[in-house]
Amino acid sequence: MDVELLGAAGLPVGGSPSAATEASNGRASPTAEEEEHKKAQSVQQLFSLVIADWPLLIQASLLLVVAAISEVLIPHYIGLTVKEIINAEASKTLQSRPFKGPVKNLLIAAACCAIFSALRGATFIWIGSRASVRLRRKLFYALLRQEIGFFDTTKTGELTSRMTQDCQKVSDQVTLNVNVFLRTVVSTVTTLVFMCSLSLPLTMVAFVSIPAVVAISKRYGKVMRTLSEATQKVLADANAVAEESLSTMSTVRSFASEDLEELRYSERLLEFGSLMQRQARFYVPYMSCTMMLPQAVTALVLFYGGKLAMDGDCKAESLVSFVFYLQTLNSNFSTLGDFYTNMVQALGAATRVFALCGREPKLPLEPSAAQATEAAPVRQSLKGTLRLEGVRFNYPARPDVEVLKGLSLEVLAGQVVALVGPSGNGKSTVIGLVKRLYKAHEGRVTLDGIDIWSFPNQEFHRLISIVGQEPVLYARTIRENIVYGMENPGRKSPVDGTLVEDSFIHEVARKANAHGFISEMPEGYDTEAACCWYC
Repeated sequence: MDVELLGAAGLPVGGSPSAATEASNGRASPTAEEEEHKKAQSVQQLFSLVIADWPLLIQASLLLVVAAISEVLIPHYIGLTVKEIINAEASKTLQSRPFKGPVKNLLIAAACCAIFSALRGATFIWIGSRASVRLRRKLFYALLRQEIGFFDTTKTGELTSRMTQDCQKVSDQVTLNVNVFLRTVVSTVTTLVFMCSLSLPLTMVAFVSIPAVVAISKRYGKVMRTLSEATQKVLADANAVAEESLSTMSTVRSFASEDLEELRYSERLLEFGSLMQRQARFYVPYMSCTMMLPQAVTALVLFYGGKLAMDGDCKAESLVSFVFYLQTLNSNFSTLGDFYTNMVQALGAATRVFALCGREPKLPLEPSAAQATEAAPVRQSLKGTLRLEGVRFNYPARPDVEVLKGLSLEVLAGQVVALVGPSGNGKSTVIGLVKRLYKAHEGRVTLDGIDIWSFPNQEFHRLISIVGQEPVLYARTIRENIVYGMENPGRKSPVDGTLVEDSFIHEVARKANAHGFISEMPEGYDTEAACCWYC
């Protein structure tokens, strides 16, 4: 039989059950209106990531305007160069090179475009890195404050996938697309101004393909959002399988289950490959149409422009410049179509990330003001009498299985109590309730007569100590592992604000019979421990 001990010496906590994700717990599917509302919220939150860096955005926008204007001037000077060459050839004055001025201006415009575009791109990379850090911190902050039941019903690999792949995709797509969108809008406006100044009839002809391109991009974007969400989910599942297998390799090896785990991972990857093939099939007609339509319009403009030139309504050099501007305009509209598609794909990842960021814990870490006031007198003169009063409990992952059925228990201050019984009878569950990892559905757990949920989180966990059967070693120094929970980020004690002295750490290690072999290590207490080692 298994034994758990309750007492002043410590509280060893056993494992809790794991299960499928929270989505499998019978939640109703959202309506179309709710989906649209969620989508609008996600869009707003997406842009809030970069709006926070508004000074950098203003700087990038100014650089963008200069770069876009310089870029638009390039076809203008190309047209002037062609005009001067034609005029010089007609007047037999090629020796004087009258086109040197336009060529010089062309080079200046190209240099300005290159330099300011590079500066604009670098600024947006900076903005993107800041947005990525901001989003990851926000998500990690939210996850650290979720109740333990949430982690029982959500795979760790899925959460790490959200923090790595989804966060990176969101920050990359948003900053890249804000950059591209602003550049494209400024370039499009300035290009249209020059095109209208050259020939208004040709400009009207150039807009023939726009409705078709917009409709195709919108339809393609809708399909890609659905496929993107499915792809990200499959990748999260694959990461969950890999994380689960690699973090328990000793178990996998003990059961010779390497082939089984490889098969499970391969199944997820095959599903991922199938989804990517579907994306590829939709990509073919989309790209064919969006690339063919602009070229068809270019041919139409050349045909109509040639007629206007022959009728004397349009100069040849103006037609040359107009065609260059048309190529820029076509490229801009194609970019805007890609912008819509990419933003829709980013929405798929963003919806899940922001849902986690905005999730309210079912069990808040801190008590209400009324609860804290009730516990204040007891906190000043704590004795340590622990009671479970009519406790009923079932795990979030198994809501239909009641583990504790009206359990009452009293542990007096200074008393040592052993919970004895076969596996699955609720011994570790009692420890989990005492440690505030879970909350009883009925009844309550009290410390000196006060509900344990009335104590502030940090203070309560300093009052209740724990010695696990297999304590985890984090991927940090041995010193940091020993003082884990005893120091705040400033390496000071959260109790009295003083530094944790090395002499105290060495004394603790001696009591654990660990000082000798720690001191023999090359870096001593500064030796890095491997993540998830167990003592």
